[in-house]
Amino acid sequence: MFGISFSELCIIAFAIFVCVGPKKFPDLLRQAGRLFVQLRRMSNEVKSGWEEIVREAETEARKPAQKISKEATPPLPPSAHAQPYEPEAKEKKEAIDLL
Repeated sequence: MFGISFSELCIIAFAIFVCVGPKKFPDLLRQAGRLFVQLRRMSNEVKSGWEEIVREAETEARKPAQKISKEATPPLPPSAHAQPYEPEAKEKKEAIDLL
């Protein structure tokens, strides 16, 4: 956590305990805990706000690209969907026509 080991954290907590005193130390820890919870909530709100802005920007950026791709690709004629290309079928038809 922030590059501080557990032993360093204990030394800092002991120094605060000595400075503040045993009566106010639990209140100080509660206030610090509330502060960290509020900071975490605010950072999550900011993060979710930025993610929403990025998501909306990506959606807006995709709309023109999708429109261009739809306009750029012409629709296939109905005959292209109905029959796949078979060279053998063409040869068979020519052979039947010769008979």
